Amino acid sequence: MAPSRGHKVTWSLNRLKTFETCHAKFDYQYNQKLDRGSAGPAAQRGIDIHRAIEESLHGRSDVPSESGHVADTIQAVRISAAPFYIEYNLHLDRDWKRVITGDYWYHGVLDLLIFPEPGQAVIRDWKTGRIYPDHDQQKELYSLAVFCAFPEVQEVVTHWDYLDQGKTVTRTFLPWMVEPAKERWTNRVRRMEEATEFIPMPGYGCRWCNYSNSKGGPCRF
Repeated sequence: MAPSRGHKVTWSLNRLKTFETCHAKFDYQYNQKLDRGSAGPAAQRGIDIHRAIEESLHGRSDVPSESGHVADTIQAVRISAAPFYIEYNLHLDRDWKRVITGDYWYHGVLDLLIFPEPGQAVIRDWKTGRIYPDHDQQKELYSLAVFCAFPEVQEVVTHWDYLDQGKTVTRTFLPWMVEPAKERWTNRVRRMEEATEFIPMPGYGCRWCNYSNSKGGPCRF
């Protein structure tokens, strides 16, 4: 089942990763909009910890113990004079221009966006679980989106905070990286947008997929 002609297509990193992992799962979830079931215990724990940190940053609760090695960082942000935005929704159009209202092409949500000084932006992302190589792609995409939405920014520093591991992985992005990144992501999204066949791509992730045959889903695997 392909998206109908003229249908407004929007994408996020999760949507694109779903397509690249399994075309059939993408079809079930985004085209047919079948129920994907509730979050598992690990995913729900991550949601709960994110919510607790968010409440703390809003000043509605103390810094949660689950924040681990970044507890001091969260407290510093709370009392900082620098502008910061929690669960920041960022929308872009097909020309990679920021959209304030109306239709958009890309949608991303940043756990925390800070502007500590003129020309610099800092993104923090709270992670539970393990460190995965594809998190570097997330850093690049989120930084690209910030560069496009805020042209005055000349440096984006990303901190991916792995709470269970007690580690923070930092990477810095500069303006010369923007155009090559745009091309890479546009090409990846184009393959998703132009897809007309959605065949299963069985693999390691099938055991957790709620659309799998073993879980009573519509997939034959």
